[in-house]
Amino acid sequence: MRTHYETLGLKPGASLDEIKGAYRALARQEHPDVSSRGDAADRFRAIQEAYEVLADERRRTAYDAILKAREGGDKEKRRQEKERQEAEELRRRAEERMRDAVGPDRADPEEVRRLTGLLNAGRFNDAEALAQQMLMRQSRQPVPYAVLGDLCRMRGELPKALEMYGYAAQFEPSNSVYQRKYEEVMAALNDPAEYRPMSTATPDLNLQPLIFAGLVAGIGLALLFLVGGAPGGTPPFAWSPGAVLGLAVTGLAAGSGLSLSGAISRFRAVNGSAVFKVPPVTLLGLVSIVFFWAAVALYFLVGTRQQAFNRSLSLLLGVCGVATVVLALAGWTKGGDVALSILLLGGNVTFLGATIAWAVCDGLRPTPGRASQDPR
Repeated sequence: MRTHYETLGLKPGASLDEIKGAYRALARQEHPDVSSRGDAADRFRAIQEAYEVLADERRRTAYDAILKAREGGDKEKRRQEKERQEAEELRRRAEERMRDAVGPDRADPEEVRRLTGLLNAGRFNDAEALAQQMLMRQSRQPVPYAVLGDLCRMRGELPKALEMYGYAAQFEPSNSVYQRKYEEVMAALNDPAEYRPMSTATPDLNLQPLIFAGLVAGIGLALLFLVGGAPGGTPPFAWSPGAVLGLAVTGLAAGSGLSLSGAISRFRAVNGSAVFKVPPVTLLGLVSIVFFWAAVALYFLVGTRQQAFNRSLSLLLGVCGVATVVLALAGWTKGGDVALSILLLGGNVTFLGATIAWAVCDGLRPTPGRASQDPR
């Protein structure tokens, strides 16, 4: 569909004099009383409409905003198509290597144990370096590819994770775990709602679940005030029934709202691994049950030192942290002991509720069909 600028033969940013000049010339040329073209009346109406919009400063400003938004949407579609093509190319390359495979290289058991130990100890940079060294010596070892796949998946680099899991499944076809992880990542790449790369600054959001989550979180805040009961114990255990309910409701609202709106990846796209004994999301959840702020510190420390940040986990931890601080400030009306207790241990309840809601909502959302391609 042509824009008003194109109708008048102008470029965006044309001056008012240029708009008037183009309109006069085209109006004389395309007027139904002058032109013999069959569509002269339609063309003249289009010229007239374009002039009325562009000659009015207020209407032109609004129209330019619409064009800019449309252009941004087109760029986002092109970016998504490019990422889809890159993922398809990676899959094709992986399958080509699979067809050429003759079997795995014999790995050094001690080196494999060291590699998996580094990974599960959180020394991701060392594990990545060792895996690459092992593959440089012998390129058909499945375990190093599986480790690299886990690291790429943890960082949200799903196209690269797909390639690594494909190689692992190729070189050890009897290992059903590698095959299953390959299929999980393929499904995530085929569903844009599952895959939120770190480079996506403003994903397409469904705002209705976020608005609903905000309302429910408001109910959680209200519960903190309305539900009676005296706080029990001393900090950090000076809880009131309203504080516990408010934290739980707020956490559930945060997790479900972020998941259903598409602001974070699907739970299974993040919490999955072939070699990790305990996936990162599960580990953070276990630590947060004991002390939420320790989980935040652990995530930040490991993420900074090992380049292991994940967009969805960062957003979920941030939202839960902010919600905990807000509820602690609100809890000050119940007393300083309640506020301090919420600040110290409230995140335990909020993050646990958010993680449970994230997993449950993911399970309720429709799942696209599994990829028909088999990496073996």
